[in-house]
Amino acid sequence: MVATKSAKKKKKPAKKSAKSKKAYKPPKMEDQILLYQKAMFLLLNHGLPGNKRKMDNRQLDIKVKEGQGSTEPITPEGDESHLIPEDVIAALVDEAVENGNGNGNERDDPKKLRDDSVEVQKVLLKSPELEAIRSFDGKTRNLVKAFTLRSPLNCHGIYLIPHGTITMAAEFLEGRKEEREELIEAFMAVYDAQIDEAEGRLGDAFDRSQYPSHMGMRAKFRMTYKLRDIGLSKSLETIDEVIAAQQQQEAANDLQELHSDLANMLRGEFMEVLGRVLKALEPPKEGQKKPAFTKSAAKAFTMFFELFDSKNICDDKDAAAIVQKAKKIVELKPGKIMDSEVFRTACRGDEDFAADVRDSLKKVQTEFLQNIEIDESRLADLS
Repeated sequence: MVATKSAKKKKKPAKKSAKSKKAYKPPKMEDQILLYQKAMFLLLNHGLPGNKRKMDNRQLDIKVKEGQGSTEPITPEGDESHLIPEDVIAALVDEAVENGNGNGNERDDPKKLRDDSVEVQKVLLKSPELEAIRSFDGKTRNLVKAFTLRSPLNCHGIYLIPHGTITMAAEFLEGRKEEREELIEAFMAVYDAQIDEAEGRLGDAFDRSQYPSHMGMRAKFRMTYKLRDIGLSKSLETIDEVIAAQQQQEAANDLQELHSDLANMLRGEFMEVLGRVLKALEPPKEGQKKPAFTKSAAKAFTMFFELFDSKNICDDKDAAAIVQKAKKIVELKPGKIMDSEVFRTACRGDEDFAADVRDSLKKVQTEFLQNIEIDESRLADLS
């Protein structure tokens, strides 16, 4: 017999553990408090006149024609003071019946359509000039977000602004105030004519007292912004020590959550501006047009890098290391970001340049997604 050595079983190579993504870790409490020394509150307010008024429809009986979408208003005999234009009633009733407003019985008995299910409003001014101001204000609120962070107060018009972006934000808002003044003057120039139009359009529903004088109307278009320090008050300790201790713990919890939220939002903002540019740089599919590379996408992209260091008041080192790699792609020289329009024009006019930028940014995007954690559920809550 020939002796044979028992075959040794080969050990299977150990599986490499999947590399975990890096979640943001808030610093120690004493360092967290420094956040309040790096930012201020920005209070932004736009004044606009209200352009709608509720109408009194208690004395109206509304009848919906069987099987039709049309309606006809019926008013008590001898009283037409509350007559509402038929086309206004028709549109509102059609919408209410279609949506099943009220308790849902209006389809079976349209006469149940009363004040609790239909609120009739009149538009005081049909004014494209007024709507232009309203649209301008909305754009201002969106644009100012580039300089700011999420406010812990979570209130409309209140922003947390890092010290490093205050000067730029103030210059931006002063410029918007000047542009807004031009729009206001354009509205005031046609104000009287639009009041006359409203009187003819509203008929008996017209009420001259609802239209302020020129001076009164002009005063409604205020636009102000104020900067306020973030103070941690100690006065509560002198009132009630127990409540003060409870509130101090609540503030500590809020501060830790705020740190995580700010870092998470900045990470999400990077992915958003990067994704918009990559989409614009994608080569067109056969038979399709080249994707549009808008000025706003290019501006948001380059501005993100210009402001990142100032906005990164949470000192998110993990995200910052990868953001810097993308920043170098659009730098003319260290610390000098390419102008957004120069960048956009180069990408649109030079296919080789666009391809190099696209490939480089895709590598950055892949590295970011593989290594940096973004809490998508929190982003949805904070938007």
